[in-house]
Amino acid sequence: MTQNLNKYIINYMVNDKNNKEWLEAIKKDHNALLEIPKNQWTNELCLAAVKRDYSAISFMTEENLIKEICLAAYQQSPSAIRYVPKNLRELYEKYIEEV
Repeated sequence: MTQNLNKYIINYMVNDKNNKEWLEAIKKDHNALLEIPKNQWTNELCLAAVKRDYSAISFMTEENLIKEICLAAYQQSPSAIRYVPKNLRELYEKYIEEV
């Protein structure tokens, strides 16, 4: 039990450190996101990439495209709407009308 807990804590610390380093890299260059394994992409990392350059939305998977990320891209360039998944588009367009 203790060994499993220690393994979990070590993995958490490594992942947290990686996340902070990745975030700093993405804030300098949105393409840094492409160097990170996709299974490690978090909403925080994806949002940082889109805030750096809206075109980062073009290489994100649908599961990464949450309303906040889509809106951040749209605010930089309305043409980013073409990357919003169809299942979100109706909700997203309503949200844009409110803004």
